[in-house]
Amino acid sequence: MHFVKKSWREILLGVLLFVTIAVWYLVDEHRQNNLLYVYFLDVGKGDAVLIDSPTHARVLIDGGPDGSILTRLGQILPFGDRDIDAVVESNPSASSITGLVDVLKEYKVGMFVAPTFLATSYTQTILNQQIQNLNIKKVSAQSGTILDIGEGAQIIFNFQKQNIAQVVYGTQTISIVGTSTQKMIEIESNGTKLIYK
Repeated sequence: MHFVKKSWREILLGVLLFVTIAVWYLVDEHRQNNLLYVYFLDVGKGDAVLIDSPTHARVLIDGGPDGSILTRLGQILPFGDRDIDAVVESNPSASSITGLVDVLKEYKVGMFVAPTFLATSYTQTILNQQIQNLNIKKVSAQSGTILDIGEGAQIIFNFQKQNIAQVVYGTQTISIVGTSTQKMIEIESNGTKLIYK
Protein backbone atom coordinates (compact mmCIF):
# COMPACT_ATOMS: atom_id res chain seq x y z
CA MET A 1 0.00 0.00 0.00
CA HIS A 2 2.88 2.36 0.79
CA PHE A 3 4.29 1.73 -2.68
CA VAL A 4 0.98 2.72 -4.33
CA LYS A 5 0.83 6.04 -2.40
CA LYS A 6 4.41 6.86 -3.26
CA SER A 7 3.91 5.89 -6.90
CA TRP A 8 0.72 8.00 -7.12
CA ARG A 9 2.57 11.06 -5.76
CA GLU A 10 5.39 10.63 -8.24
CA ILE A 11 2.94 10.31 -11.14
CA LEU A 12 1.05 13.42 -10.02
CA LEU A 13 4.29 15.36 -9.63
CA GLY A 14 5.42 14.23 -13.08
CA VAL A 15 2.14 15.30 -14.67
CA LEU A 16 2.30 18.71 -12.97
CA LEU A 17 5.88 19.19 -14.11
CA PHE A 18 4.95 18.24 -17.68
CA VAL A 19 1.98 20.62 -17.71
CA THR A 20 4.13 23.47 -16.36
CA ILE A 21 6.80 22.94 -19.02
CA ALA A 22 4.15 22.65 -21.75
CA VAL A 23 2.48 25.91 -20.69
CA TRP A 24 5.79 27.83 -20.68
CA TYR A 25 6.66 26.37 -24.08
CA LEU A 26 3.31 27.42 -25.53
CA VAL A 27 3.60 30.92 -24.07
CA ASP A 28 7.05 31.32 -25.64
CA GLU A 29 5.95 29.86 -28.98
CA HIS A 30 2.82 32.02 -29.03
CA ARG A 31 4.95 35.08 -29.67
CA GLN A 32 5.08 35.67 -33.40
CA ASN A 33 8.58 35.39 -34.80
CA ASN A 34 8.31 38.17 -37.38
CA LEU A 35 7.71 40.90 -34.83
CA LEU A 36 10.09 43.43 -33.37
CA TYR A 37 9.27 44.32 -29.78
CA VAL A 38 10.37 47.59 -28.22
CA TYR A 39 9.72 47.96 -24.48
CA PHE A 40 10.05 51.36 -22.81
CA LEU A 41 10.61 50.29 -19.22
CA ASP A 42 9.49 52.20 -16.15
CA VAL A 43 12.58 52.30 -13.96
CA GLY A 44 11.77 55.43 -12.00
CA LYS A 45 13.86 58.51 -12.64
CA GLY A 46 15.85 57.25 -15.58
CA ASP A 47 15.47 55.37 -18.81
CA ALA A 48 15.68 51.82 -20.05
CA VAL A 49 14.62 50.36 -23.39
CA LEU A 50 14.60 46.66 -24.26
CA ILE A 51 14.55 45.69 -27.94
CA ASP A 52 13.69 42.09 -28.81
CA SER A 53 14.27 41.40 -32.51
CA PRO A 54 12.43 38.92 -34.75
CA THR A 55 15.33 36.51 -34.20
CA HIS A 56 15.09 37.08 -30.41
CA ALA A 57 18.32 39.08 -30.31
CA ARG A 58 17.90 41.28 -27.24
CA VAL A 59 19.42 44.71 -26.77
CA LEU A 60 19.04 46.72 -23.57
CA ILE A 61 19.65 50.46 -23.86
CA ASP A 62 20.43 51.99 -20.44
CA GLY A 63 19.33 50.56 -17.12
CA GLY A 64 17.94 53.34 -14.99
CA PRO A 65 19.09 54.64 -11.60
CA ASP A 66 18.82 51.43 -9.54
CA GLY A 67 18.12 47.70 -9.53
CA SER A 68 14.45 48.09 -10.51
CA ILE A 69 15.49 47.20 -14.06
CA LEU A 70 15.79 43.57 -12.88
CA THR A 71 12.10 43.52 -11.92
CA ARG A 72 11.08 44.99 -15.29
CA LEU A 73 13.19 42.50 -17.25
CA GLY A 74 11.75 39.65 -15.16
CA GLN A 75 8.25 40.75 -16.16
CA ILE A 76 9.08 40.67 -19.88
CA LEU A 77 11.58 37.89 -20.50
CA PRO A 78 10.56 34.22 -20.27
CA PHE A 79 11.11 32.56 -16.89
CA GLY A 80 14.72 31.49 -16.46
CA ASP A 81 15.93 33.31 -19.59
CA ARG A 82 19.05 35.22 -18.55
CA ASP A 83 20.51 36.15 -21.94
CA ILE A 84 20.88 39.66 -23.33
CA ASP A 85 22.88 39.93 -26.54
CA ALA A 86 23.97 43.54 -26.10
CA VAL A 87 23.77 46.20 -23.42
CA VAL A 88 24.11 49.81 -24.57
CA GLU A 89 25.15 52.73 -22.43
CA SER A 90 23.94 55.99 -23.97
CA ASN A 91 25.61 58.31 -21.46
CA PRO A 92 27.53 58.06 -18.17
CA SER A 93 24.90 59.61 -15.91
CA ALA A 94 23.99 57.58 -12.82
CA SER A 95 20.28 57.76 -13.77
CA SER A 96 21.08 55.84 -16.96
CA ILE A 97 23.75 53.31 -15.95
CA THR A 98 23.46 52.40 -12.25
CA GLY A 99 20.93 49.65 -13.06
CA LEU A 100 23.32 48.20 -15.64
CA VAL A 101 25.68 47.16 -12.83
CA ASP A 102 22.91 44.85 -11.56
CA VAL A 103 22.06 43.64 -15.07
CA LEU A 104 25.65 42.55 -15.67
CA LYS A 105 25.60 40.61 -12.39
CA GLU A 106 22.34 38.79 -13.11
CA TYR A 107 22.32 38.27 -16.89
CA LYS A 108 24.68 36.76 -19.42
CA VAL A 109 25.58 39.70 -21.66
CA GLY A 110 27.15 39.13 -25.06
CA MET A 111 28.64 42.58 -25.56
CA PHE A 112 28.64 46.04 -24.07
CA VAL A 113 28.28 49.04 -26.40
CA ALA A 114 29.21 52.55 -25.29
CA PRO A 115 29.89 55.82 -27.10
CA THR A 116 33.53 56.71 -27.64
CA PHE A 117 33.22 60.08 -25.89
CA LEU A 118 32.18 58.98 -22.39
CA ALA A 119 33.18 61.04 -19.38
CA THR A 120 34.33 59.22 -16.28
CA SER A 121 32.16 58.96 -13.19
CA TYR A 122 32.24 56.78 -10.09
CA THR A 123 29.43 54.57 -11.43
CA GLN A 124 31.16 54.44 -14.82
CA THR A 125 34.34 53.18 -13.15
CA ILE A 126 32.43 50.40 -11.32
CA LEU A 127 30.64 49.45 -14.55
CA ASN A 128 33.93 49.28 -16.49
CA GLN A 129 35.51 47.09 -13.80
CA GLN A 130 32.56 44.71 -13.93
CA ILE A 131 32.71 44.50 -17.74
CA GLN A 132 36.40 43.65 -17.49
CA ASN A 133 35.94 41.13 -14.64
CA LEU A 134 33.17 39.30 -16.54
CA ASN A 135 35.17 39.30 -19.81
CA ILE A 136 32.33 41.00 -21.69
CA LYS A 137 33.30 42.26 -25.12
CA LYS A 138 33.25 46.08 -25.08
CA VAL A 139 32.51 47.91 -28.31
CA SER A 140 33.05 51.64 -28.76
CA ALA A 141 30.40 53.17 -30.94
CA GLN A 142 29.89 56.57 -32.45
CA SER A 143 27.04 58.28 -34.23
CA GLY A 144 26.25 56.25 -37.33
CA THR A 145 27.38 52.90 -35.92
CA ILE A 146 24.93 50.16 -36.97
CA LEU A 147 24.09 47.07 -34.93
CA ASP A 148 22.37 44.33 -36.99
CA ILE A 149 19.86 42.48 -34.80
CA GLY A 150 18.52 40.03 -37.40
CA GLU A 151 15.84 39.70 -40.08
CA GLY A 152 16.78 43.11 -41.48
CA ALA A 153 16.28 44.91 -38.16
CA GLN A 154 19.01 47.35 -37.21
CA ILE A 155 19.85 49.82 -34.50
CA ILE A 156 21.59 52.97 -35.73
CA PHE A 157 23.26 54.84 -32.88
CA ASN A 158 23.13 58.63 -32.75
CA PHE A 159 24.25 59.51 -29.19
CA GLN A 160 23.17 63.12 -29.85
CA LYS A 161 21.53 64.88 -26.88
CA GLN A 162 18.17 63.12 -26.34
CA ASN A 163 18.18 61.17 -29.62
CA ILE A 164 20.04 58.01 -28.62
CA ALA A 165 19.32 55.65 -31.51
CA GLN A 166 16.95 54.68 -34.27
CA VAL A 167 15.55 51.18 -34.64
CA VAL A 168 14.87 50.34 -38.28
CA TYR A 169 12.77 47.36 -39.32
CA GLY A 170 11.31 47.08 -42.82
CA THR A 171 9.91 50.48 -43.74
CA GLN A 172 9.49 51.61 -40.12
CA THR A 173 11.81 53.64 -37.93
CA ILE A 174 11.51 54.15 -34.18
CA SER A 175 13.54 56.88 -32.50
CA ILE A 176 14.80 56.02 -29.05
CA VAL A 177 15.01 59.22 -27.06
CA GLY A 178 16.00 60.00 -23.50
CA THR A 179 12.41 60.01 -22.24
CA SER A 180 10.11 57.02 -22.38
CA THR A 181 6.39 56.35 -22.55
CA GLN A 182 4.24 53.64 -21.00
CA LYS A 183 1.88 53.15 -23.95
CA MET A 184 1.65 50.17 -26.21
CA ILE A 185 1.24 51.11 -29.87
CA GLU A 186 0.99 48.67 -32.74
CA ILE A 187 1.89 49.76 -36.26
CA GLU A 188 1.49 47.64 -39.36
CA SER A 189 2.82 48.77 -42.71
CA ASN A 190 3.82 46.78 -45.78
CA GLY A 191 3.63 43.49 -43.89
CA THR A 192 5.91 44.76 -41.12
CA LYS A 193 4.45 44.87 -37.65
CA LEU A 194 6.07 46.83 -34.83
CA ILE A 195 4.82 46.77 -31.26
CA TYR A 196 5.76 49.48 -28.82
CA LYS A 197 5.18 48.63 -25.17
